Amino acid sequence: MESDSSSRILVVDNISPYTKDIIACLEAINIRYEYRRYYDLSVSNDGIDNSYSKVILSGRRVSSRQNNAINSALLKLCLQNNTPTLGICFGCEIIALTFGGTIKRMEQPARQMTTVDILIPNPLVYNSKTINVFESHGYLVFRLPDDFMRIGSSALCQNEIISHKSKLMFGVQFHPEKSGPDGLDLIRTFINL
Repeated sequence: MESDSSSRILVVDNISPYTKDIIACLEAINIRYEYRRYYDLSVSNDGIDNSYSKVILSGRRVSSRQNNAINSALLKLCLQNNTPTLGICFGCEIIALTFGGTIKRMEQPARQMTTVDILIPNPLVYNSKTINVFESHGYLVFRLPDDFMRIGSSALCQNEIISHKSKLMFGVQFHPEKSGPDGLDLIRTFINL
């Protein structure tokens, strides 16, 4: 089952080298999307356009206050409007920071494939006990916000997959768009929520 053709999927490019791979995954499963760079999004008193059916936040290369502020405003709007959201790498980290969690610099940056153990039944990864994923990050989610839970973990990162306890907001520390079949399945499942 693919998403309804009238759905508006927003892909927010936080200037990640892998955003093109997110687009390739969406095109491979015939999903329509709207691509926007983070700095092209308008943050005003009335928020960011709330007509999207789902939002995907990419990773990023360089930290900036503007990037954090725009992504945080978008996340708050998504939570308020019950818009299913998937934060990838930085997207996962900004979810944690926006809602009261913390991140931590890793002793060694991760740049490798790893296995993620799925810890509890969840709507994002429901047909597997493990998935193989590509890691490329120097920070990790350290402490979860109160309304979030850990649903996936690995030897590299305790909070590989996080989820809001009652809404469809997910963060993945890894890059599903670079993770082969398991990553494509995760993106497809998110789109079909």
